[in-house]
This record gives sequence, structure tokens and C-alpha cells, in this order.
Amino acid sequence: MALTITPSYFTNSTVKYLHEGLVSVSGTVVTPDSTTTVPSAGDVTYLCKIPDQAVIVDFEEDHTTLDTMTIDFGLASGTDNGDATYSSLIAAGSKATLNRRSVLNNSGGVKCSLSASDPNGFGILAAKIAGGSMTASVTINWHVIYRCDGDPLS
Repeated sequence: MALTITPSYFTNSTVKYLHEGLVSVSGTVVTPDSTTTVPSAGDVTYLCKIPDQAVIVDFEEDHTTLDTMTIDFGLASGTDNGDATYSSLIAAGSKATLNRRSVLNNSGGVKCSLSASDPNGFGILAAKIAGGSMTASVTINWHVIYRCDGDPLS
């Protein structure tokens, strides 16, 4: 059964929002932590909160583990039955590699767009284990840059 892992730093953080300019958020997460079992394919880890209507202009990550595994990175809906685009930034990123998706040069950025009925009011940057075997923990280092003024090129 797939788990959703919500680190305490995610739960206790606020959404970083600037009216103009770039916003940079980064972090490191190690799973399993003291409250979870060894991760398996399909497990999702929440990384940070992204404001509604923000445009992600760059994302990079590296992860390390003793196992052979790949991880998808993208946006989660925050609800069990909601839509999610887990691979919108990186699909099946390999371990021990700096995986980077420069969305600025691809499509003008990835917009975080929520429905009016979304209870959270923010999008969720998330990592989902895409495949491979897990017998040990995994460390994920990540960095995202987004804009809140809607213009990814300035």
C-alpha cells in the first residue's frame, strides 16, 4: 500500500510568496524517518508548498540510496482522490545524478493552478517513488525556483 509521507518541516512551514521576483526554496528529506516503514513504489513524500498561480521556472534534485530506484517529481493535489502530476518536472529521475528540469526554456514554466474548491490554497511539490527495490532509506536533496507574478522570463 502506498504511503504519503508528510515531514514535520512541511506541516510547520508557510507558503513563501513574493509579489515580484524569484522565490527559491530548497531542502533535504530522508525517508524512512522514525514514523514510517521502508518506502516502496508509489509512496509520495511532500517537499514544499507552492502558492496558487505561481509559475515554477526551475527545479533540480539529487537522491542517494543503496538501492536501485527512480523517483518522479511534480505537483501533488494534497487529497487522496485529487489530480496529481507527479512527473511534470522530472520523470523517473535516477539516483546519484543531478536531475534537472529547466522548465523556463521548455514551455514558459509550470503553473500551479488550483480549483476554487481546493481546501489547501497551495500546491504541493512532491516526490513519488516510480520504481525499483527499497531496502534502505533514501536521501533527497531538492531546489525549486518559482515566480508569483506570472512572468517566467523577467
